[in-house]
Amino acid sequence: MNIKEWNYAAIAKQVFQIASGKTTLWVQWIEKHLVKNNFFWTMEPPSDCSWSWRGILKVREKAKQFTKHLIAKGDQTSFWHDPWTDKGILRQLVTSQEKYLTGIREAASVCVVLQDAEWRLPPAPSNNTRFLWEDIMATTTDNLEQSDEVTWTPNPTGRFSIKTAYGAFRSRSRELKWPSMIWHKLMIPRHAFIMWLAVMGKLTTQDKLMGWGVLNHSVCMLCTSKQ
Repeated sequence: MNIKEWNYAAIAKQVFQIASGKTTLWVQWIEKHLVKNNFFWTMEPPSDCSWSWRGILKVREKAKQFTKHLIAKGDQTSFWHDPWTDKGILRQLVTSQEKYLTGIREAASVCVVLQDAEWRLPPAPSNNTRFLWEDIMATTTDNLEQSDEVTWTPNPTGRFSIKTAYGAFRSRSRELKWPSMIWHKLMIPRHAFIMWLAVMGKLTTQDKLMGWGVLNHSVCMLCTSKQ
């Protein structure tokens, strides 16, 4: 287990609680005193913030790619600043000029472009926004739900868990073939351990001893010739 990445997964739980607007005293305090009038997903870490809040905002960047707002009415999701499209957060994908030319306000919710479960987008001012608009037009809404929902994509149920967060965050290396050749039920422990050291390059061979200055020269164990 990677303790650092497990810690990231544990902090991601706090990120998800803030993003989903849980009605807890802690989340309400965070929104009032730390997020304030900013947008949680896109706000910059304040220069005078505590190390714990800075850590939450750091993990936010890792959790962002696995968090998605499912749209029902669109009144609880920020059009520009929440991760509700397949492309990501729109404000981070357009320039300030492109945003201005769309006519959609900074604090607008998704509902301003959603009427009767159909998308009503303004003309795209650039090729970049045209591609984003096409992605939005392909986004489905859930008319059966009364409100927008924040989901955790690594979990099929959409619910956050530290286990699935750790699975999403942890780095994976390629699967090795040799461990099953060394560690098996018929192994002789001493032989397996020596083989493991050899595979890992940790045996104290003569060339290593020469490199460490322990030996002046190496001797072949078969012909006793010096090298």
